[in-house]
Amino acid sequence: MYDVIDWLHRSQPALLAGVEVVAAGFEPGEAARRGLSEHITELGVLPHHDAVSLMHSADVLFLTNGDGSRQQLGLPGKMYEYLATGRPVLALTHPDGDAGRIIQQVGGGVAVAQDDPGLLLEVIANACRTRRLPTPPRNREALAAFEAMDRFTEELVQAGVFVA
Repeated sequence: MYDVIDWLHRSQPALLAGVEVVAAGFEPGEAARRGLSEHITELGVLPHHDAVSLMHSADVLFLTNGDGSRQQLGLPGKMYEYLATGRPVLALTHPDGDAGRIIQQVGGGVAVAQDDPGLLLEVIANACRTRRLPTPPRNREALAAFEAMDRFTEELVQAGVFVA
């Protein structure tokens, strides 16, 4: 994501006018190091309830799914929370991998393979241009299953069994 925002900042800065990327869950500093603080706000690690509130306020949620074989087999835990929000999801994961297939099944998201940076740039540039991420319609039945899983995950977090 940082690479794409950096490239747009250098080559098509008008596309980023009014666009704010809010990043959370890791130590801040990358945006400042790259000179992107006007476009990327880094919040650092947040308590789970704050992170969920932030998810629900987002126009688009960006999900990464690791490298290599994780693109095919991995399912990031926050994917369930992202899908349960009903917000559009842009996932950096292989479309034919487990996470990509689930996003296709539920709808409301787009999966882009990590090894296709041109497509990622195109999708993000178009979303900046149109101020929306075009996604397939939601499959309400499939989404309901993920909402139930999200509630279960939240119960585990509240019980201290699982740390999100």
